[in-house]
Amino acid sequence: MEQESGAQSNQFLTFLLAGEAFGLDIGRVREVLDDFVITRIPRTPAYLPGAVNLRGNVLTIVDLRSKFGLGETAVNEISCIIVVECDLDGEKTVIGALADSVDEVYDIRASDILPPPDMGTSIDSRYLSGVGKIADKFIMLLNTSRLFSMDELAFS
Repeated sequence: MEQESGAQSNQFLTFLLAGEAFGLDIGRVREVLDDFVITRIPRTPAYLPGAVNLRGNVLTIVDLRSKFGLGETAVNEISCIIVVECDLDGEKTVIGALADSVDEVYDIRASDILPPPDMGTSIDSRYLSGVGKIADKFIMLLNTSRLFSMDELAFS
């Protein structure tokens, strides 16, 4: 029996940035790091604070708070790096998204995902794939294809 339209479920890993809830499609999340040391890379924008050693590989870090204009993340014992698989110019790669803290994985029905608002959010709506409704709160669902594109990560 087929599911009714709007009854399909999607899973999102939720996390906090400056007290606001965000979500990433769980299918794009490889892992969450809670023990890390960021090595600063000179002459990069503030939203690219550096890289971490991920089992012998270099993992570039994007400070999402800084990227969204919410100030730099003050790394502490609950900060985390969400390792996200993305497609950069046709090549699969992984990027580390620095967040204040990770929350939990939510199942959000397609019917509970609203289109991104044109205004009224703290971040540019082009980075949003939608807004998920969970009980009495909203979670801004990030569009990884736009957020982690080569155009967005390029610097001069």
